[in-house]
Amino acid sequence: MALPEDLIVRVGAIVANLCGVKDYLSLSLSSKRLYGLLLASRDTETEVCDTANAFWEKNRSTMRLPKFSSSVTKIQNLEQLALYQRVRDLNLLHDNRLFMEFWPEVVKAARSILRQFPSVVLVLDAHCSNEDLLEYDSYSYADDAYNDIMDGHDGAFENVSENEVISGDRLRFRCWQNQVIEAACKASHPYFLDYWCQSWVEVTVYMRNINTGNILALPPRPDYYEGFSTRILPYEVMYHMIESYY
Repeated sequence: MALPEDLIVRVGAIVANLCGVKDYLSLSLSSKRLYGLLLASRDTETEVCDTANAFWEKNRSTMRLPKFSSSVTKIQNLEQLALYQRVRDLNLLHDNRLFMEFWPEVVKAARSILRQFPSVVLVLDAHCSNEDLLEYDSYSYADDAYNDIMDGHDGAFENVSENEVISGDRLRFRCWQNQVIEAACKASHPYFLDYWCQSWVEVTVYMRNINTGNILALPPRPDYYEGFSTRILPYEVMYHMIESYY
């Protein structure tokens, strides 16, 4: 006896969210009926994403970084769902800092995501403490982070082959100097419970839905950015800013 269509769709949504988009695609391609119900159906894709968003909201308080953001995270298609699952599996919802003890792992994670998702852009938010600002600015921290991600420096990769070369156009920068540091130190965010306002760079993954313009940002931005603004810079402009300091 054939299973009801609504049951197949629910099973598909469970597979997508518990097992991953790759397994969902494999299930969808196992028969013409499943392909029609799961992969070729926009309604089913919407249900899969709604299930993922409901899980996110229900469990956000248990996620180390997302629980400190009031930003609405909305997964809108299977590609964004796959990105979320990859970001989660790479532990970037737990820590997305460079220049701390997670540095080599975050470099590896950033490169992995850029290779796997061609439409993704990384934004690096660079900060420096009041003490560091006397000798070293956030533009220089951003430049170091750029070079580490582009080249796989400092043990992240022993050898970087030609097929691992990443376009620098896919990295953008926000250089805050010490604008946010005071607000960040007053937050209950775990970074500042562990590290009292040291300099740091945060890596955020951005993917735009080409059909709706919706942008998924992972991890979502912490609330200590509220009330502050600065430009998003391409590398060339950011590098010229560095030269103007020296």
